[in-house]
Amino acid sequence: MNAAHWLWIGAGFMSFDEAVPSQCHVEFDTDEQFRVGTSGIVEEARSTALAIDERFNSFKAIADFVVARAQSDPERMGLSWWGYEAGIVSGLLGRTEEASLFLHGLTDGRVVERAEHLLPLIGDTAAFRSRVNYVVAQERERLKLAALERPAF
Repeated sequence: MNAAHWLWIGAGFMSFDEAVPSQCHVEFDTDEQFRVGTSGIVEEARSTALAIDERFNSFKAIADFVVARAQSDPERMGLSWWGYEAGIVSGLLGRTEEASLFLHGLTDGRVVERAEHLLPLIGDTAAFRSRVNYVVAQERERLKLAALERPAF
């Protein structure tokens, strides 16, 4: 499986925020057979990773995807991470009405708690971005990724 992980949601673990399941599978019979068989898995993983990179080649592309996904299923939006993700990208883009709609519409306790620190900042795009940059820095540290030289947003 290949996946994109949105560092700005601060999941605290490597979540699969948009995943592409693998179509390849190889049973183990012998070392040689398995070595040859895994080449298809490697090629599929490489191809899928490149497709994900191309699909999400900018923050705008990610934001458009995240917001459209949340809007595509309004009932599920509040019951999942989708509304939280859409609220964050909307806030980062300065779309305060949309950010407020998404973040105030959350009903899942796991994301309601996470949104609480963002709700008072919705009208202040600079403060909102600063808070999300803090979340990104924490997430990078938890995942043992190199610190950014400058803020992400």
